[in-house]
Amino acid sequence: MKDFPRVTYNEPEINNAEELDNIFEKLVKNAPEKLMELRKQQILDHSKSHFIIKTFNELANLIGEKADMHAEVIAAQCQEQLIQLHSPVYLNVPVNAEPFHKWETWSISELYEKYWDLAMSKGWGEDYYGYNDLSLKNVFDNVKNYHVVDMLTDLVVNDHIICGYEIMSFMNYDSDNRLLEPFNHHYSDKIIEVKLKEKYESMKEYRNSILNRE
Repeated sequence: MKDFPRVTYNEPEINNAEELDNIFEKLVKNAPEKLMELRKQQILDHSKSHFIIKTFNELANLIGEKADMHAEVIAAQCQEQLIQLHSPVYLNVPVNAEPFHKWETWSISELYEKYWDLAMSKGWGEDYYGYNDLSLKNVFDNVKNYHVVDMLTDLVVNDHIICGYEIMSFMNYDSDNRLLEPFNHHYSDKIIEVKLKEKYESMKEYRNSILNRE
C-alpha cells in the first residue's frame, strides 16, 4: 500500500473552568460564592461536563435577545437536555401547585433508597451521590443540605414518585450558605416532607386526612 500523507486536526484547548465562570456570571445573580464554587466544580467533575457547559452557554446566549417563542423553545430544549444529562444544576424545578396531593414524611435513609433506585434506572453511572459521598456507613454523617435538595430535585424533575417538597421541613433559612450546612437530623428521623404525585380521590378523603394528621 502507498503511504499517503495525512492531515490531522487538533481541537483547540478550551478552559472549561473559565468558560463556566463566564456563564455563571451571566446566568446567576446574588448567590453565595461558596455555593457557586461547589456547583461549578460539580459540573466540571461530571462525565458529561462538556455537553452541560455547552447547554448552559446556549442559555446564556439568550440573555439580551427578544423574549419570543423562538427563545422559549430554546430554553425549554436546554432544560430537557440538562435533565437528560443529569446536570448538577437545572434551569428550573417544576412547581406543582395543584391541591389535594398526598404528603409523606421521609427519613434521609428513605429518601436515599428512592434516589438510588432512580439513579440505577437512569444509568447515571458515577454521576450520582454514592455511599462514599454521603458516608452512609457512618450513619449519613457527611450529608449536607445541598445533598438532600439535589436528591429531592432529581426525583421531581425526573417525574419520579414526588412532585414537590417542603424545604422548610429540614433546612434553616437563617444563613446565606444554608445549603452547605450539615443536614442536622438523625438518620432515622422522619423530617423531610414530600408531596406525592398521588392525589386523594375526593375532597372528603382529603379533609379526613388533615383531621387525622392533626
